[in-house]
Amino acid sequence: MSANVNEVRIIGRLTRDPVLSYTATGVAVARFGIATNRYVGAGKPEEVFFGEVVCFYKTAENVGRYLCKGSPAYISGYLKNERWTADNGVAKSATRIVAETVQFLSSSSQSPHGSPPSQSPHGSPAAEKP
Repeated sequence: MSANVNEVRIIGRLTRDPVLSYTATGVAVARFGIATNRYVGAGKPEEVFFGEVVCFYKTAENVGRYLCKGSPAYISGYLKNERWTADNGVAKSATRIVAETVQFLSSSSQSPHGSPPSQSPHGSPAAEKP
């Protein structure tokens, strides 16, 4: 049994509109930012965390369709380190939240693109993600 745990649960607001795209094989991918506050103590300012989120498949399509900048959401998933080389040859890296579940927390009247789906938008199993 492994003692390792890589789980993330955040309730926050989107910092920008989601960007929905599709891979060459047709997999939906949505990317967006999330911000959440953490209470530190009486008389102290809250700490703010800004994170980058990516989700796939039907979850990505629902996020792209129903969420926008400022939308509240519950994100459940895991952290993933990504590394790449920029066009100028500089090595880059980032840690992102891979959302397995995105629960919309606003009412349908607040949705910018129509009514949200009647069921919670869950992603496919992690083994299917690109």
